[in-house]
Amino acid sequence: WLLSDIRQETEDVYSLNGAMMQFASSQGYHYSPDMGWLFIPRRGQLFGEAKFGTSDINNHIVGLYNGALLTQLYTYAVNPASAGKSYVIAQVNVPKQYGNIIVRRRGPINWFGIKNLQKVETEWTKFNDKYEVYASSYEGATSFELLNPTYMEQLEALPFKVNIEVVDNVIYIYTDEAKADTATYQTMLDLTNKAFVELRL
Repeated sequence: WLLSDIRQETEDVYSLNGAMMQFASSQGYHYSPDMGWLFIPRRGQLFGEAKFGTSDINNHIVGLYNGALLTQLYTYAVNPASAGKSYVIAQVNVPKQYGNIIVRRRGPINWFGIKNLQKVETEWTKFNDKYEVYASSYEGATSFELLNPTYMEQLEALPFKVNIEVVDNVIYIYTDEAKADTATYQTMLDLTNKAFVELRL
């Protein structure tokens, strides 16, 4: 769905970000400052703690890649009232099913556990030292085109940590260590555009 001039009654008028609006327009995308919980997905590990009426999606930018593939950028706050964890997420819909996959950077603390997925070791030793992969099936993980040295090295080279979650045909590229500004959005959009190249879409 591409929504234009559709707003919720509780939209915070002070949440409008002129720089974000200009960024969306420059990409040919639509901008909404306060989507509330309307677009929060109901499936996946990343959104496992999301609650209707509590969690929030803001600075929502939506458009079509090559006029066909739905692409969204937004900030997702698990519980903004208690200053809970927040993410900047790039979400893309693709015409292929992969099952459920998590690709996340190794670190001293991971903010959510992995439920009902099996750990997958790749043949790329250096990758295994830096990232961990969990999937609903080994075949789904090995067929996922973004799990290649070229793309993952681009993620690793960024100044902040970026992870990936796949839920069937929806890919979430996300970070929890960067501000929700246009520079971060541009970086995340660049990653989605490079992902489409890797996915041959």
